[in-house]
Amino acid sequence: MARILFINMPFASFFWGSLALGTLKAICREGGIEADVFYLNIPFANLIGRERYTRMSDLIDSEVCFVSELFPEMTPESVWERYSGLMVGQNKESVSGNLLGLKDDFLEIAGVYAPALLKDAIDSVRWDDYDVVGFTTNYYQTVASLALARRIKDLHPDKRIVFGGSGCSGDMGKELVDVFPMVDAAVSGEADSVIVELVQALSLGTPLHEHPGVFARPGIFPARPSREE
Repeated sequence: MARILFINMPFASFFWGSLALGTLKAICREGGIEADVFYLNIPFANLIGRERYTRMSDLIDSEVCFVSELFPEMTPESVWERYSGLMVGQNKESVSGNLLGLKDDFLEIAGVYAPALLKDAIDSVRWDDYDVVGFTTNYYQTVASLALARRIKDLHPDKRIVFGGSGCSGDMGKELVDVFPMVDAAVSGEADSVIVELVQALSLGTPLHEHPGVFARPGIFPARPSREE
């Protein structure tokens, strides 16, 4: 039986679970697929402090806290310099005015807590139990999701990874697959109608019926045999 682990990364709200992932979990189980949801936003909020988590979410593009984990050549200090310079350069006074009070928080979160969260995630999950790992990309989650996906792929190259959510809408889903080799497939739009077939195809290496909202890396799905064959 195929198994998928759905992951909800920071900076999703820690006040409630993900309705989308809960729905997909139920649909998968009805379709004969074992499914679990792993919430990493909640322990991260507890790790850095819920007030600070909310402040970062409200005042800046909080996913910049994970940029150094996705691009190790960039230090937290260089990320902050580039980000704050961009905000000031765009005359975003409402944002740039808050930057002075957030720098120390950012450097600590990006330099200490973000890598700690990813390490704990890698160490706490029995990844061999799952055929597919799915990430949702809402609420400033894309960079953190990519950072964890890269670590999973480095340790388990055969693990299939799929992205969905608003961060995959339209061309963004295609670009994620094209630019980031750890992403095997992305779903643009509602995944409810395709998730069961997608997980089965990814886990079994079988062809997938053509879906306009599914973008996949070349070779992930074998070609469907022609009628003549």
